[in-house]
Amino acid sequence: MFRGFSLFRSAGSGGRQDPGAAADLKYCVQCGDEYRAEFSHCAVCDCELVPGPRKKAETSGDTGGRDEKDLHISPTDELLIMRRGSLAEMKNVQRLLKQKFVGSLLAEDLSGQGSGCCNSKIFKVSVKKADAAYGQEILAEDFKRTTALDDHDFQHGTEVVFDQRSSLARCPACGCSFQPEDRACPECGLCF
Repeated sequence: MFRGFSLFRSAGSGGRQDPGAAADLKYCVQCGDEYRAEFSHCAVCDCELVPGPRKKAETSGDTGGRDEKDLHISPTDELLIMRRGSLAEMKNVQRLLKQKFVGSLLAEDLSGQGSGCCNSKIFKVSVKKADAAYGQEILAEDFKRTTALDDHDFQHGTEVVFDQRSSLARCPACGCSFQPEDRACPECGLCF
């Protein structure tokens, strides 16, 4: 019926895939989705797809002694939900886990918890119970890296307190000096 619109390679009439078939597939470097050879850009991330052999060469790094077999999730594995969010966010979480060889399962969250605005669908990423702690470490490290929390000076400005009785107030957020009658920092807009 919609044979021309499939993004993924079909198994063929015999139900078996050619072992070399993965070589002519293309992959998204952002989310890891797999596409047929004639596609050039990812439908979700809108980035250029790379060929299978190049993708395999790019996925190297510190994996903590893990390998491809750790990605497999069987029906008998006990799963724990790692994160909930939009499809794009959960694909990013799944990509981060896959880079470190932590198998994950992406599915629509039908529990009704935390449903998105405007009735948008919420998705969840689950991992094996045994991989949950390692998965949390991976996501925590990515959070620190992407928010630059390791570089942030938490001590700067902690001694600053807004005092209405002083002649000159100092904003605890940005350090700007202003008259305490203003009740808001003229530089950053923090209200007092």
